[in-house]
Amino acid sequence: MTDRIPPQQVTLVIEGWNADDLESREIFERALHSLQQQTYPIAECTLYVVLDAQAHAEGSDWVQAQLPRSVVLPLHNQTYYRSKNLGIQQARTEYLVFADSDVIYAPEWLESLLGCFAPGIDLVAGNTRYEEGPFRLTLDLVDWAGLRIGSGFTAWFYANSVAMRQELYSRLRFREDFGLSGGGAVNALRVQLRSEGVRPWFCEQARGQHSLAPFWPKRLRIGAYHLRTRQLASDVEWAWVARVPLLAPFLVVGGTLLRAWQRAWRLRSLLPGRGFGLPIYMISIGLVKLAELAGAILYALAPGYVDRKHGWFDIPQPGEPVASPESA
Repeated sequence: MTDRIPPQQVTLVIEGWNADDLESREIFERALHSLQQQTYPIAECTLYVVLDAQAHAEGSDWVQAQLPRSVVLPLHNQTYYRSKNLGIQQARTEYLVFADSDVIYAPEWLESLLGCFAPGIDLVAGNTRYEEGPFRLTLDLVDWAGLRIGSGFTAWFYANSVAMRQELYSRLRFREDFGLSGGGAVNALRVQLRSEGVRPWFCEQARGQHSLAPFWPKRLRIGAYHLRTRQLASDVEWAWVARVPLLAPFLVVGGTLLRAWQRAWRLRSLLPGRGFGLPIYMISIGLVKLAELAGAILYALAPGYVDRKHGWFDIPQPGEPVASPESA
């Protein structure tokens, strides 16, 4: 651990997209409350909260009531990674930290995250896990790819708990063409970082609890994102299989299933029953992947229908909203 980084050198960006997606101000309020309770003095940091412009116009006073020194940034046609990119554009400090509106952060989260910076470490990823609920441990094994319980270099990070030095974040942008939510773009960014020799540091002590979204819509969407990502990003792992007609959903989801089973095997000592419950988790992971397979098949067979019906990949153009025909 290094000496505490002065808060004047830290920018904390909190996106509001996830709470909008879950249609839950209560979840957003819990996230902000957990940030307010940090042992690190976030009141002395530069604080940005990115909200959809319409939500901001309808009233965002409650955000600044919880974080009085925060600056609310309205964003027209907000998407998850568009929010992150706006935060990158605004930041001027030595360190940039991203937090999400659907994660409850432990009191020591930010202190631990920033405390991991050392020579040779420009990117620190926090330890996100799902909050208590059905399939919690199974989804942890499926979605959060920390292969070890201890801190150390990793190939994994996600944008709901991550900190970067200015030298790194000033030259990064998340891709915005994968969809409205967080699926996909971070995988392409991982490839970019690996090609540049950047290895994130996994900080086990920087813990957050991610809200459980409704199961079926979430897993269908993730399955479709698996396919969409690999169609658009040729450098992403297993990208070539997305170009195999009809078989692509089975190959892509099958690959992610094997990877999740691998994680379950490596972390078997941490499961209830110390490994004796491993077959149960293998089966439950298979059920989760079946749901994702359905989403991937749906997108492979009828991508236009998916966009029209669900809007998962119908990304609005950035900037001012387009006037509707009725208002023209």
